[in-house]
Amino acid sequence: MTLSDTIAVMRDGKVVQYGTQHEVYARPRDTYVATFLGKPRMSLVTGTLERGPDGVAFVAPELRLELGRAEELGLADTHGDAVAAGLRAEDVTLGEPGPLSFGARVQLLEPIGSDTFVELEVGGATVVARVPPEHPVAVGDAVTATVKPGRVHLYDAATTERIAR
Repeated sequence: MTLSDTIAVMRDGKVVQYGTQHEVYARPRDTYVATFLGKPRMSLVTGTLERGPDGVAFVAPELRLELGRAEELGLADTHGDAVAAGLRAEDVTLGEPGPLSFGARVQLLEPIGSDTFVELEVGGATVVARVPPEHPVAVGDAVTATVKPGRVHLYDAATTERIAR
């Protein structure tokens, strides 16, 4: 990504997505591209969408994220409700509760110098958060994780294609 102006991600000899580094990284077309680019890979959590009068929520075991109104997310009613939510480590923080918070348990710490990647277990799924190296956290800790607003990527579970803006 550091040596190019544009990127073509290929799978089985076919271009899956083509665009600038930012376009491909920030809006992966499908789960293949989402997990292909980035270190660590994007975390994918399988669940469902619940539509209510106040908006749409992503729901998985021990995890509920209130995402907002379907129109603001670019979701159409024609999309199936079985989805995968994609979360990048830099979009998941620890410690400060917010509207997109969930409880989790620390499984693994991966210090890389400038940051520490924290693997979290929530309802059988693994989500990775990125924290400063001095962040006080240990394996086995129960923590509150929060996703930055507007940073949940949604993919159709059957087709693996992106379903939200």
